[in-house]
Amino acid sequence: MNMDITLIATLITIILLASGIIMEYLAVLIFLTVMIVLHIAAPAVIFSGFTSPAFWLTFAGLPLSMAVKQSGLADRIAHGLVYFCKGPYFVLVTGMALFGTAMAFMMPSAMSRMMLITPILMAFSEAHGFKSGSKGYYGLLLSGIFASYIAGIVILPANLPNIILMGAAASTYHLDFSYVHYLIIHLPVLGFVKILLLIGMITLFFHDLPQACRTELAIAKTRFSVIEKRLMVYLALLLVFWLLDQNISPAWPALLIALLCLLPGVGVINHQHFLKDANTAPLFYVGGLIGLSAVLNSTGVGALLGQKLIQLIPLKAGHDAGNFYLLSLASAAMGIVTTSPGAPVLVTPFAAALAKMAHLPLMSVIMTQVVGFSMIALPYQAPPLLVAMRLGHIPLKIVTLVCLSLFVLSVFILLPLDYAWWTYIQLL
Repeated sequence: MNMDITLIATLITIILLASGIIMEYLAVLIFLTVMIVLHIAAPAVIFSGFTSPAFWLTFAGLPLSMAVKQSGLADRIAHGLVYFCKGPYFVLVTGMALFGTAMAFMMPSAMSRMMLITPILMAFSEAHGFKSGSKGYYGLLLSGIFASYIAGIVILPANLPNIILMGAAASTYHLDFSYVHYLIIHLPVLGFVKILLLIGMITLFFHDLPQACRTELAIAKTRFSVIEKRLMVYLALLLVFWLLDQNISPAWPALLIALLCLLPGVGVINHQHFLKDANTAPLFYVGGLIGLSAVLNSTGVGALLGQKLIQLIPLKAGHDAGNFYLLSLASAAMGIVTTSPGAPVLVTPFAAALAKMAHLPLMSVIMTQVVGFSMIALPYQAPPLLVAMRLGHIPLKIVTLVCLSLFVLSVFILLPLDYAWWTYIQLL
């Protein structure tokens, strides 16, 4: 009976998430409420997402992102970009891609990052003579937006699906991801190579000439403020913590730095402003999705879905290349149905069954999910892209064109390269 109720509630939740009828965090909170009222699982299981490192990593991203914006550091970056990045269209596209990539390392919240960088990209494009609505204007915006999203996928704390996968793997299998190991697995192909393909594609599709004379933005002549200097030190310390990789979850150094940003005297933002302005919806979304994954595992629904998936995916022991392709594409297909953040919730609980059938390490099977949810076929799969699209007034058909083009390139170019890289580092 519990399995039937859980399965029905899960399907309804997936429909709500995919359709956008209600806010995502409300959909998952309704699921948790039904589970607790009907005593489907223990409260510790249902609300396990709110005690997970992924939840607290998401929390830490809120004050850090707000600090970058309110300290004035974001405005200084915008001025510097216009001043230093000059040249033909290819150079401008490359510059915006590098900028988006750099911001993925600085700001762990993808949604906040898009809200911050999109106005900067708009100002940069117009300052270089590309009027709003022109082909060149869209190309520069898309270069920075997509590069930041792509880079976020290979940086563990920088994208919501990564965080949810980390939480689901920890709650289901007690597996912990390390910042450096995750980076080594995914950065070379899903990061470097994919961004290079993005730059080439944007230059090919959106190459344009300026419609107006280039205008110079006034470069900030003032020195760095005490707040800006303090924030740069904090961000540098956080990056050092992550790179040292002392078998500590990335969430705890991020939480420490986030609290420093809020403390009176040594902080960089007012804690009262934070309480007033912070968007807490992502917190409930992350906590709820991880709780959903834990309930699926606890009630046996995850194992049942795994059996069905195993019947559909012809995995064969010893056929590592074929298994890698099938697992990655299955994860990508799941992302089309549930959106990218929802895919790890459904796939992770039965990763062990898939690993046993393919005779692959559990970690390898789990990591194929990253390959899968990095392949965005349609914009709705990635909420941060939708936010940036609306902020930048970019038509849906143009964003869809970029998504589908990258999807095709991923299938035919990136998957073979990724398999070769995983073989080289002995992940397969």
